[in-house]
Amino acid sequence: MTVKPSLRDHEGSMMPKPCKYRERPAAADALLTCTEVAALLRVSEQTVYRMARAHDLPGATRVGNSWRFDPRRLDAALFAV
Repeated sequence: MTVKPSLRDHEGSMMPKPCKYRERPAAADALLTCTEVAALLRVSEQTVYRMARAHDLPGATRVGNSWRFDPRRLDAALFAV
């Protein structure tokens, strides 16, 4: 006879199930849009699109039909010494 693990903790209250979607990025860690990256780099949006397609911008990823950029990877590459 096997015993199924309980979702109750040692105090008897229900513990939430682990969920991979539970943790969301903070507002500071949110992905940047092409317009935001263009303003940050002081270039046109077309230049950002061109650089993303050529894989010249780190942290660039496609989300559906649009580009998004990871600000941490972008900052690390732009301000690396």
